[in-house]
Amino acid sequence: MDVDGDLGRPGPDRGESGKYLLVPPGYEGEIPSEGYHIEPCATKNVWWLMRAFIYDGVTKSTVNNQKQAKLYPLSNPDAPQEYLNASKIPTYCIPLRGVVYYDLIA
Repeated sequence: MDVDGDLGRPGPDRGESGKYLLVPPGYEGEIPSEGYHIEPCATKNVWWLMRAFIYDGVTKSTVNNQKQAKLYPLSNPDAPQEYLNASKIPTYCIPLRGVVYYDLIA
């Protein structure tokens, strides 16, 4: 999987709430010349992943910040948004090292 672009501080808006336009391969329609950071995509299948940080165990402001990000078709900016809050799903994110990794996938 290749990374097509970054949001937030590493992105072109430097975390200042910019608008991004994801353009699929072969798109020949009109692309706005202003107001968007244009991100050409390698495929029509795009993963939109965001990570947020919780301070002092309070999730309210973190969730509200996440919900400010919107993903919608250019033709319909009022498209309904759905959010999956996976903060209560335990996940072990430290990669295994050595032979234990191979035992796990065997």
